[in-house]
Amino acid sequence: FIASNGLKGAEAMDVLRASARGAASGLGETKTIADTTTSVLTAFGMKSDRAGDVVNILTKAVHIGKGEVDQYAGAFAKVIPIASQLKIPFEQVAASMAIMTRVGLKPLEAATAFRQMITALEHPSTKAVKTLTELRSSPELLRKDLQKNGLEATTRDIMSLTKGNNVALEDILPNMRGFVGFLATAGNQSKEYSAALRLMYDNTRANDEALQAMSHTVEFQWGRMLNAGKSVWEEVGLKVLPG
Repeated sequence: FIASNGLKGAEAMDVLRASARGAASGLGETKTIADTTTSVLTAFGMKSDRAGDVVNILTKAVHIGKGEVDQYAGAFAKVIPIASQLKIPFEQVAASMAIMTRVGLKPLEAATAFRQMITALEHPSTKAVKTLTELRSSPELLRKDLQKNGLEATTRDIMSLTKGNNVALEDILPNMRGFVGFLATAGNQSKEYSAALRLMYDNTRANDEALQAMSHTVEFQWGRMLNAGKSVWEEVGLKVLPG
């Protein structure tokens, strides 16, 4: 899979190394981690040297939220395209979806909620435009807010505009799943979302901490991977070609 995404040689090794380290820490299977990591790198236009950062963010999402990495992998696949298109950083996506799972949504349900929330902001209904105008705002201002200040600031500003009024919020976010996703990050969970977001941006030690916590199994994990030899390379779809 790594090679199929255009990563070869040294770039592919960056992804494999980060993914294998994540697997050794107990995050999940190497193939699943590599699959998600390459998808994120490709969608957000990141260089391969950011592979370790992506794996650390995945680690944080699993630790903060509820769900395993294979569940998040499928969920992220559904939101990465729209998030990257709107320039919403992966850190913000991961924090939002992790918090959504803490209030009862499964990762795939969180993905749907996230997509519906973002779609409502990007393509507002006629009723949403009317409500925003009455609140002395507009879809254009919300889009600029989202791109300039990020998802946290935008959801906070919407709560401020509406004063938390559910009728106004439902006008802006008419899809129930999107509304639930919004409340999961901007309602009573707003402080938790802020804390999760800070952790996502301070992710450099996440995987190392997880690895240290499982140090008694690391030797076994690495040994199993190395003994698998060529099969590991084939599992993640890596072709050993010159860089």
